[in-house]
Amino acid sequence: MVKSLIPCTLLLFSMSATAFNLPIQNLFVSMVERSGMPANEVTIDQALQRVAIKMNQYLPSEVDKETRLDKMTAETGRQLTYHYTLITMKSNDVNKAKFKNAMEPVLKRRLCASDEMKTFLRHGVNIVYVYRAADIQPVASFKYLPADCGYKK
Repeated sequence: MVKSLIPCTLLLFSMSATAFNLPIQNLFVSMVERSGMPANEVTIDQALQRVAIKMNQYLPSEVDKETRLDKMTAETGRQLTYHYTLITMKSNDVNKAKFKNAMEPVLKRRLCASDEMKTFLRHGVNIVYVYRAADIQPVASFKYLPADCGYKK
């Protein structure tokens, strides 16, 4: 079951603002620059909050036949979280340890290679992916810091 989810994960990065014809990184940068304030925790967090609000207008959205992107949230401390549901599986159908071990390197590699996400990472934003099963039970979460992709905070 875990093996079949890995190709689905590769599609998760296409399920971004680009998929909705929204240049999410441009929206984020323009909000920070227009604030007229130095790029600090407050302005970055405010920009992330606005990005999440804008993206949530288009969510939930099916990523593929097994995965749905439900929402995005922005948390204080420069964190942007993507909330996914594995729509065809209940929590007891997923070996959580195998899922986490299989997905972690794939997500990290795709995140670090994503041109769209580089803008966030350069601004010190932590990226989190949260997966739940169809029965709403947690499956796994993955948190990546800018340093994980070679960026300084």
